[in-house]
Amino acid sequence: MPVAEFPRALFCGHVSEEKQMAWVIHYRDEINNRDVTSSEISTRQAAMDQACSLLQDPGRAVSHIAGPNNQRIETAEIRKWCSGQQ
Repeated sequence: MPVAEFPRALFCGHVSEEKQMAWVIHYRDEINNRDVTSSEISTRQAAMDQACSLLQDPGRAVSHIAGPNNQRIETAEIRKWCSGQQ
């Protein structure tokens, strides 16, 4: 099968263009004792804003934000960003 006939997702190793642009927050819901992954968030800014809100809730502990192209924003960077937004 010529390369041009392979589905783009298989050839590039990506699920879809939409997936590449998604950001998700990984956090711990300490009240219900479970790890949670947010629904997909379309922008980095919106993900950071939502993570800031979660950090203000004493029952939640943000682990990190995962973004497109294997980007990862750790808790320390999120906290620093949030403190600059106030």
